[in-house]
Amino acid sequence: MLQLEKVVAFMEESLLATEVPDPPMTAAGRALYQRLALPKLQAEMARRVTDLTKYVKEAREEFTVLQRQAGEIQRARTENASQSLEQHVLGVQDLMRDQRVG
Repeated sequence: MLQLEKVVAFMEESLLATEVPDPPMTAAGRALYQRLALPKLQAEMARRVTDLTKYVKEAREEFTVLQRQAGEIQRARTENASQSLEQHVLGVQDLMRDQRVG
């Protein structure tokens, strides 16, 4: 999860650092600039990075919930195992006491 967050942060930094140049003055340069549609491409990339940021945040929140649930399940299993062990120990003690009496 941490790696995903780092990747998204690097992508955000790269987008902020990327400057789209002004259109060239020559007709051929302007035609190429229009075909490349750099400002539009930059805006689309910014939207995608924003979406990724949201997805990673949601995944982090879901992961946290799942971790909490896993911890609760583990505690419940440990408690059940402890209670079961305690019951078995008491049963063995009763058997040993009955053998000594009888």
